[in-house]
Amino acid sequence: MVKILIPLSLFVLVSCITPAQRFTSERAKRSPGSPQISTLLVEEANNWLGCPYRYGGNARDGIDCYGVAKRIYHNVFNYSLPRTTNDQFAAGTFVRKTWIKAGDLLFFKNVRGPGVDHVGIYLGNGTFVHASTGNGVIISRLDEPYYQRRYAGARRYVNQDRL
Repeated sequence: MVKILIPLSLFVLVSCITPAQRFTSERAKRSPGSPQISTLLVEEANNWLGCPYRYGGNARDGIDCYGVAKRIYHNVFNYSLPRTTNDQFAAGTFVRKTWIKAGDLLFFKNVRGPGVDHVGIYLGNGTFVHASTGNGVIISRLDEPYYQRRYAGARRYVNQDRL
């Protein structure tokens, strides 16, 4: 009979990983557009639905479209997005509208002013989550005429090859 001795330090290290950290590690292995990512995004979006809109807000008592994108992206992908909608639009990798996948950011223009001024996260099946000035955090359909007219493009931030 062979005995395997595990150093105490290794045992302590492994036992200190919480279930939440293991879950985050598992999330990081999934690629944008996969059914698992879509499910995780929808679950996280549901946590924010109904939160009121507040320009510059980044919390449940008031959040704007950038804040929703930033918080959901961080919670699902453990990734920090650039600070403004324009910076997000400029920095991400261009994605054709026909190629968008769950996790891609969708940008809209002339919602509140000139240029790209609104962002949402594509959830899959033609839907995206965003913060509406009138309704707070909601899920909308990309094929709604209002969003079709204002669609400016999509950007991908999480490289599938790196996950």
